[in-house]
Amino acid sequence: MPRLKAGMLLFLLPLSAMAASRTFVASSGLDANPCSRSSPCRSFAAALAVTDPDGEVVVLDSAGYGPVTIGQSVSLTTPAGVYAGVTATAGDAVTVTIASTDRVILTGLTISGLGGNNGIHFT
Repeated sequence: MPRLKAGMLLFLLPLSAMAASRTFVASSGLDANPCSRSSPCRSFAAALAVTDPDGEVVVLDSAGYGPVTIGQSVSLTTPAGVYAGVTATAGDAVTVTIASTDRVILTGLTISGLGGNNGIHFT
């Protein structure tokens, strides 16, 4: 009987409280979306908010995805032939604030600190 209650409780949790191991961003996405393949987010910041630690954010198409702060182990992945720009007009393009045991993997991004402080800032 305890398993049934736990299963029912899990079923009642709102979907927004659940994270995903892989999320997606696209030029036509909306940050109010769940960041799934069929309903991607528009920014890395929104996708990271619903991505599990050690998860992955995948870029679906070419666009600028805005500055982002990363506070967990994660991969931001851009497939070959896709442009994923992260440009800072003020501040840093990418800020990484993680524990020494965490790791961040950035693949295929075009990062620019143009007008800002740094392309990537580690703390």
